[in-house]
Amino acid sequence: IEKTKLAIAEIVNQHHAHNTTAHAVEQMLGRVRKVRKAKSKWHLRARDGGLVDLDLFVQALRLQYGDLFEGTGQSPDEILERLHDLQKINVNLSEDLADALGLFNEIHHCLRLTFGNAASVPDRLPLPLREFMLTRMDFADEQQLSLILEAALGKVLAHLTAYASDSKTISS
Repeated sequence: IEKTKLAIAEIVNQHHAHNTTAHAVEQMLGRVRKVRKAKSKWHLRARDGGLVDLDLFVQALRLQYGDLFEGTGQSPDEILERLHDLQKINVNLSEDLADALGLFNEIHHCLRLTFGNAASVPDRLPLPLREFMLTRMDFADEQQLSLILEAALGKVLAHLTAYASDSKTISS
């Protein structure tokens, strides 16, 4: 197992060209979207710009700048912070992805505690859950939560689409 870990670290802890990672992201997104079926607006793993897209994007950035990391297993927050600190990604991208990650994870955890499986969550949340989430996340009402969620999904999707279709770096 130790040899396998070292081999993986050796592969991922080197620089990979943007066009290589962008092409891989584009192919993976195509495959994911063919089978993706969001049954609810709250099923954040199955929504465009949601948890799967966000994780894919952060891992592509981690792979592209692999030579800036040691070992493996960094959290998405750690990856974004390091890339921002080293000026490999700009502040807008860093903040948009970190904010989306925090929001998506908070929503996802609340839903999993209540429903177990986010795929079975109705679009209209039960009142006690809705009140709990709004209080916990400090939102005035469900409309505000929905607006912020849709904006975050849109930002992740826009950044991911730009990354996958652009061969330039995203640090400017």
